[in-house]
Amino acid sequence: MEDKKEYDVVGLGRAYIDIIAQAPYALLEKYGIPLDTGRYFDVDEMKLIKSQLSSSVLCAGGAVPNTLAGLAALGVRTGCLGKMARDEEGKVFLDDLKARGIDMLCEPYVENAPLSGTCIVLLTEGGERSFALHNGCVDSFTLEDFSNFDFGRARIFLLYVSFLSNSVSHELVAQAVAMAHAKGCQIVMSLSEVRSWERREKMALEVVAPYVDIIIGNEAENEALFDVTGPLQDEKHLVITTRGARGASARQGTTEKHVKAYKGDGFVSSLGAGDQFLAGFLKGQVMGLPLEEKLALAARAAAEIIKKPEARPSVDADWRGIL
Repeated sequence: MEDKKEYDVVGLGRAYIDIIAQAPYALLEKYGIPLDTGRYFDVDEMKLIKSQLSSSVLCAGGAVPNTLAGLAALGVRTGCLGKMARDEEGKVFLDDLKARGIDMLCEPYVENAPLSGTCIVLLTEGGERSFALHNGCVDSFTLEDFSNFDFGRARIFLLYVSFLSNSVSHELVAQAVAMAHAKGCQIVMSLSEVRSWERREKMALEVVAPYVDIIIGNEAENEALFDVTGPLQDEKHLVITTRGARGASARQGTTEKHVKAYKGDGFVSSLGAGDQFLAGFLKGQVMGLPLEEKLALAARAAAEIIKKPEARPSVDADWRGIL
């Protein structure tokens, strides 16, 4: 790819903050938080649960922001479009981006929003991770957030399909995809956690199929999309299929390549494997690597993050050594 753009990758992401704390089982029982899984709470309930924590650590999260963090560690020029409240959580998110050299490219704050997107992660003595969740204002985008940014400054525009299939801002996001496409961006879309296009077939046919260049999902997610659009086997579409322990494949037109899951030492957590697999692949895309080498780099990035409990590299991490 030609190196003429200000940003290699611009991501549209949900600006979540993880609040991580040790908790007794009694706290989960008191607030009806299911063990080793989670559920959603309203703003007042979230504030009440947070007030019961003796100590906690705040970490910036969100799938696309995690991928941008991995890209920054790989030396990629990145920018983010995200929304948050004027609260402690929102400040932590913005400070993390700034420390990594990731530019915020829209007005980040939603005035009068009561809470940023928050996930309270409760760690109990048996090793379980239970979650209290609130989406906050992560989807509160305006048309100006997209129209005020010149997508011609970016080579790649990254987003998750849930913005089109399950978001109050789906029509605005569809316009943003069209804007980015018109300015020559490559559109990259993750299909994560979307396994049905019921009532969203129009988005698949009128936004994803004509505008998106690179699609990544697991077998079930990709098949759900192809049930609506057809297999997308032309040269325009690069389709990546992740297969867990069986590795991953990528096809473009009649070319298909495979990569095995990278078996590195020191496994700690698979939490960020998917986010950083995508970071590695996009680094290869920016470098103009052959398809097989992009997949190999993606696998190495995933192997790098599973050595850590977090879903993104540390702020001072330099991953260029895995290239």
